[in-house]
Amino acid sequence: MTHKNLRTGFFPFLVILMLIGCNQKKAEQPKGFSITGNIANIPDGTIYLLKAGDYLGYTFEKVDSAKIINGRFNLQGSIDFPEMYYLTSKDNQSISFFNENSEINIEGDIANSKNVIISGSTTHTELMRIQEQIDSLQSDTDKSEYIKYFIAKNKKSFLNPYLVLTYVFNLATYEELKAYYSLMDSSLKQHRYTKRIKNQLNILEAVQIGRIAPDFIEKDTVGNDVSLSSYRGSYVLIDFWASWCGPCRKENPGMVELYNELKAKNMDFEIIGVAGDFVRDRWKKAIVKDGLPWVNISDIKGFDGTAIKMYGIKSLPYTVLLDKEGKIIEKGLTGEELRIKIREIIFRK
Repeated sequence: MTHKNLRTGFFPFLVILMLIGCNQKKAEQPKGFSITGNIANIPDGTIYLLKAGDYLGYTFEKVDSAKIINGRFNLQGSIDFPEMYYLTSKDNQSISFFNENSEINIEGDIANSKNVIISGSTTHTELMRIQEQIDSLQSDTDKSEYIKYFIAKNKKSFLNPYLVLTYVFNLATYEELKAYYSLMDSSLKQHRYTKRIKNQLNILEAVQIGRIAPDFIEKDTVGNDVSLSSYRGSYVLIDFWASWCGPCRKENPGMVELYNELKAKNMDFEIIGVAGDFVRDRWKKAIVKDGLPWVNISDIKGFDGTAIKMYGIKSLPYTVLLDKEGKIIEKGLTGEELRIKIREIIFRK
């Protein structure tokens, strides 16, 4: 992800950001939250309160539940820091909002969540203002720069780690993620979201170019253990992919051609395919269909796989190229750029 100078269209938002920053000093928060509501098109019974899990927008953790009659309910509790929460019906319709220790009221139709009115959460109101500006920007670069500027001007905002996790986290390099993290005030360091960013920084620091690649062991398609360290003495490409990943599958024909070419010339080069798959049979069928001749391993845990977590992989495809001593010499290359680099390194030696 490369940051460029902002276009002139970005600057009208700076005044808005400064106004938002003026609201950072808030009165002392209540000891807990109280969420009440009047929600249409939700059946009587139970309403559930969830919070975002480690994968924002994709995983969820149940926090509480309450009776709901004629659309009315009340939920109470307390949290250490404002976070993204969800009200969910038994048929999985949901309303998202930023929860905080205050009196929050939610009104509207659960079948039309965009028109739901959420009041009482100053953090949620602030997020809606920021979200509107982010949505008005066209490029990912401008969105990233907007978020960086907001954080720099509002260092204590509880939204800072959420914005980083939502818009920056998955594709950020170590240097990029560190730049955002360093802008945030130390008062946010104990926030659950900030801790996740810090953990990713620690992981990415350990797999910087020039470092010895961390060793891992996973099982191949027939259940045998395969370790990265067993390939010392050869150049190794760790190819992080998945059967469900379209861009990954498009990469395979070119890599098969290169692999066969180098093997025919007796070059010391190996590929280890590490799959972020969830279904073993689907993974195996993809290997056969794409004709992958190299060793393929996976523990069938998706992005929670051992090697994928160890290398901080948040988006596929991703590659890590090692020299014969196991040192990382390139990362993140794909397509023809990757194949040119492999030929350059191997034939040069």
